[in-house]
Amino acid sequence: MPRPSIQELEEYTRKRMKMGIAEVLDLQNDFLLCDALYSRILDKRGEDVLISDLSRAEATVVCLWNVGGIIRDGGFQYLFEANVQGIDSHVAVAERLKEIGCGNTTAAFYKALALFPDNQPHLESSERIRHYRAVPRKTRHEIDRQFWDGSDELEQKLAGFIRQNRGEFMCLA
Repeated sequence: MPRPSIQELEEYTRKRMKMGIAEVLDLQNDFLLCDALYSRILDKRGEDVLISDLSRAEATVVCLWNVGGIIRDGGFQYLFEANVQGIDSHVAVAERLKEIGCGNTTAAFYKALALFPDNQPHLESSERIRHYRAVPRKTRHEIDRQFWDGSDELEQKLAGFIRQNRGEFMCLA
């Protein structure tokens, strides 16, 4: 499904705050559905909510939409530089990607994790980025490219997950 036009995004932004949860869940555009539900969860639960305080379905949306946006903006380097709200662990992100059926993005995420000892990025961002930057730039770029090439798949699969679990989100009314 194509990304929304600038006009569609502007209209959506104006309407988003007034939308009821059923209207959010009825959005046909995958990008807008994911974005609107992500925003709705944070509006209702608080922007500083702990992932452990969300339902499994809410946590999946918050985690994957947040991480997907970060990686789309600046690759895995942006992700590993940050202490990102909405991530319980980097390994859990890869598992959530796999659970919703993403292929390329899951494979890229596991490749990025494999750059670290025991496939576990260090808890301290300075240590994570030190290990990450020790990998040749070409290798890092190939992993980023694989994730970026699958970002449409991430939107599609996350939107499908949301539609399949619609009832889990009705409490956000």
